[in-house]
Amino acid sequence: MEAADLFQYPDVPWHWHEVVELCLVRDGAIDFHVANHTHRLRTGEGGFTNRSIMHAVQTTRDAPALTAAVQFAPELLSGGAESALYQQLILPVLVHPGLDFLHLRPEI
Repeated sequence: MEAADLFQYPDVPWHWHEVVELCLVRDGAIDFHVANHTHRLRTGEGGFTNRSIMHAVQTTRDAPALTAAVQFAPELLSGGAESALYQQLILPVLVHPGLDFLHLRPEI
């Protein structure tokens, strides 16, 4: 990942979107708020936010965090919502009631 692809993460108010989001903290830490939970993401950690999930982001105030985030339609992984791959592997993740956010750690 090039330095130009990274940015200092500003505070992001509560919002949601119809696509999924992957976030990676390259340096520093952020607090990722999802529903009634706060996840502290530190250097080398990331998060997966499912679609249509309310979430907000705050810097930890210790220092600005250097992060990268990408939002994308999950259909891009399978060639479309009608494909068997989407129906069998991706759709179950998108509709899982307990999978609003997944804290990604290097040891996982």
